[in-house]
Amino acid sequence: MSYQLSKENREFRDSVRAFISRELPNDLRERLRQGFFASSEEIRNWQKKLAKAGWAAPSWPAAYGGPGWSPIRQYIFMSELFMAPAPEPFILNSNIAGPLIINFGSDQQKKRFLPGMLTLDIWFCIGMSEPNSGSDLASLRTKATRVAGGYVVNGQKVWTSTAHEANWMLAMVRTDQGARKHEGISILLIDMNLPGIEVRPITTLDGRHHFNEVFFRDVNVPEDCLLGDEGAGWAYARNGLSSERAGIARVGLVAERLDFLREHLASQPNAYWKGDLLRLAAEARALEAMTLEARTGANQFPDSGYNSMLKLLGSELWKRACSLSNSHCGAESNLCDRDPFGLSANRDENGLASLYSYSQAATIYGGTTEIQKNIIFRATAGLTQ
Repeated sequence: MSYQLSKENREFRDSVRAFISRELPNDLRERLRQGFFASSEEIRNWQKKLAKAGWAAPSWPAAYGGPGWSPIRQYIFMSELFMAPAPEPFILNSNIAGPLIINFGSDQQKKRFLPGMLTLDIWFCIGMSEPNSGSDLASLRTKATRVAGGYVVNGQKVWTSTAHEANWMLAMVRTDQGARKHEGISILLIDMNLPGIEVRPITTLDGRHHFNEVFFRDVNVPEDCLLGDEGAGWAYARNGLSSERAGIARVGLVAERLDFLREHLASQPNAYWKGDLLRLAAEARALEAMTLEARTGANQFPDSGYNSMLKLLGSELWKRACSLSNSHCGAESNLCDRDPFGLSANRDENGLASLYSYSQAATIYGGTTEIQKNIIFRATAGLTQ
């Protein structure tokens, strides 16, 4: 990308590139370039390499096992990973569960969870969305009833990423049934091996098993697994989701697809694709500038609104970049008009079609496009929840 770096940050960038070159298996890098995804075993192995280097949670303070990097170094690191491409640090641990535990957890919870989260020995999934309660999280209905020594949880979560791999869930639950919509919500840290938990797979359009339904039937959760104060879960989640949305912009992902397209299309005799590529590159430069403003604190927008702008623009650009990769470079590109999702392709062999299908979720996860527009309006208009 185009940002200007100090001598120290250039040296840091070069050290990240050297680490990736040394530690990332070439076959994994090439499969990622072709649109395929890392396996669970590859994610675990890569996470342990990052943890050994002290890079497993780029945004965490040094006191909790993170590198204590400045925002610009976090940006450089993540951009280099995306552009390599290499797997990113496990986002559910590093960007959502970890910061929430650091900011709102007890000392006992920090000692119990954070070290294992860095190495992925503790793998968190996030229990937020429910049937009829997706991006509007305040309408969730999973109930946690107070009993002696803890809570009894009943309800259902859906679209729960990696729940079949996770050994813990950070779950939003309703602890006060009589409270107003945005009140009476708490966060529990739930051991996925507790009796009464059932995980059912959901296979998505890209042919992968990534999502799940999770059912809770009279699950007894100990009291020391309540994160922070009872009833404060909505405020905690808003804090966590704002940070997640800033990360979802992922400028480096768009840059990596641009490099892929330039490499694969340079020898094409027909150059009709160049206009699409130039427009995408120009918008990626604008997104990069906005992201750097967010990282340096130069923007004057309220945090939640600006992060939602980044999420909105970044997810749209990545969808377009993946669409161009599939339509211009994919094995089924000649069928794109009558088979826009690449479904006629063997997705075990056609990673670009699978990546394109997966990218359609970018404007849904982390809050839909419609939700982001509402947040941006409320933030810039000075309105509160």
